[in-house]
Amino acid sequence: MIARALAFVDDEPLLAALLLSVGICLARYGHLAIIQTDLGADEAQYWFWSQEMSWGYYSKPPMIAWLIGLSTSVLGDTVIGVRALSPLLLAGTGMALFSASRQLFGDKAGLSTLLFWHFMPAVVLGGTLMSTDIPLLFFWSTSLWLLVKMIEAPHGEKNAWALALGAALGAAFLSKYAALYFPIGLIIAALTSSYVRRGLTMRSTLISACALAVATAPHLQWNIANEFQTVKHTADNASWSG
Repeated sequence: MIARALAFVDDEPLLAALLLSVGICLARYGHLAIIQTDLGADEAQYWFWSQEMSWGYYSKPPMIAWLIGLSTSVLGDTVIGVRALSPLLLAGTGMALFSASRQLFGDKAGLSTLLFWHFMPAVVLGGTLMSTDIPLLFFWSTSLWLLVKMIEAPHGEKNAWALALGAALGAAFLSKYAALYFPIGLIIAALTSSYVRRGLTMRSTLISACALAVATAPHLQWNIANEFQTVKHTADNASWSG
C-alpha cells in the first residue's frame, strides 16, 4: 500500500498535491464546524468593517473586510461565516508554494514545501481564524510563483505573466502593508542573482509596476482623503519615529 502510494506521488505529483491540499482544507472546515470559538477582537473589528465596503479602514487595508463581506454574504454573520475563507486561502497558498518550488527545484522539492507549509504551527493555528496574514501570504506566495513563471517564460509570454504578477502584488498590498517587503526583496535578488537578472526585462518590470500602481491607487486615494489614517496607524505600530 505504501509503495503504491509513493509510486502515485512520483507519477502524479500535481494530482497528489491537489488531493493533499483538498484533504487538509476539508479537515480544517470540519474543525471549524465542530470546535467553535468566539471571534477574537481583531476578527470582530474586521467583521464590523465588512458591513460597509470601502477602499480603506482605520488600521488595515481593505482586503480582509472584503473577504469577510464575501463569505458572510453566503454563510451569514456567524463565526464560521467570518472564518470561512481562511482554510481555502491557506490551501491556495500551499499550492502556490508547491508550484514555485516545483518549477525551481523539481517535484520532490515542491511536495516537501507543501507539507512543511501545511504543518507549520502558525499555519495550523491560522486555519482556525481569519487574520490579515492569511490573504497576505496567499497573494504573496502567488506573486512568488508568478515571478518564477515570468522569469522562465519565453520572451513573447513575459508581459502576460508580468501583468498577473503586478495584480497579485497589488492584492497582497491591499491585504497588509508588509507586502512592501516583496519588491524590496526582488530588488535585492536582482542585484545578487544572475537567474533573476537574466529573466527580467525592462518592459516586464514596468508592466508589473503599472499593474501594481493601478491596483493600489484607490486605496492610496482613500488614505489621502482620510489624512493617511491607515498609514499613520501602521507607522505607530512599527514605532518608526523611534
